[in-house]
Amino acid sequence: MHELILVIVGFVVAFIGTMSGGGAGLLALSTLLYFGLPINQAIATNKFGDLGFFLPAVRNFAKAKQIKKKALPRIIIVNLMGVTIGTLLIARLDIDILRKLVAMILAVIIISSLRRKEYALKERPAKWYWPAIYFGTSISSGAVGAGTGILGTLTLMYFRGFNALQAMAHSFFANTIGSALSVSILLFTGLIDYKYALPLLVGNVIGSHFGSKIAIQKGNRFVRVMIILVAIAVILQLVFGQK
Repeated sequence: MHELILVIVGFVVAFIGTMSGGGAGLLALSTLLYFGLPINQAIATNKFGDLGFFLPAVRNFAKAKQIKKKALPRIIIVNLMGVTIGTLLIARLDIDILRKLVAMILAVIIISSLRRKEYALKERPAKWYWPAIYFGTSISSGAVGAGTGILGTLTLMYFRGFNALQAMAHSFFANTIGSALSVSILLFTGLIDYKYALPLLVGNVIGSHFGSKIAIQKGNRFVRVMIILVAIAVILQLVFGQK
């Protein structure tokens, strides 16, 4: 029964997440915690499932020509450095403190985005310091995983200057590689529970395919609204949710 529930949860997480730049992964993490996994093992298991989240979405965004190849190298390098550091910290970091910090950063970015409605709707010049901000969000992604994907999307949208669809496309592409690296590190820690990780992976693959298709069809205005709504939900979950 747990396996079937996780397939459904994985589908819902990826379906919503690929329309909002991430964030819905907290549902999967909360489910794993409810099933009795320790926090660090739940994070590692959920990261394995994330492999199914990113791959179908990247394929669909690439087909829709939302990925700029020249922009990818810096994004990927910065993401990999941050994810590597964050992953290595999983076993020794106070995850609860980091979750609260992520919530605070999300709140600041969302408030700023609400004040500037043009953000997400069109591409803008990048801010020179965007790599430093993205590096920090990538560390949180490597350490926490669930709920932090939307922070990376918002960073690329707000500081790198991408519109909503572009920000998601580049974030998902970088996270595909970062997630694979993170999982390869975690394989040697014994933290991944494959009984739960594989059903999550299956649900993520299906949900990601359909969710990203809808996001592309609906466009930047729809995605902007989804990002804001899911980000608010993530903030509430990070602050008041299960520890």
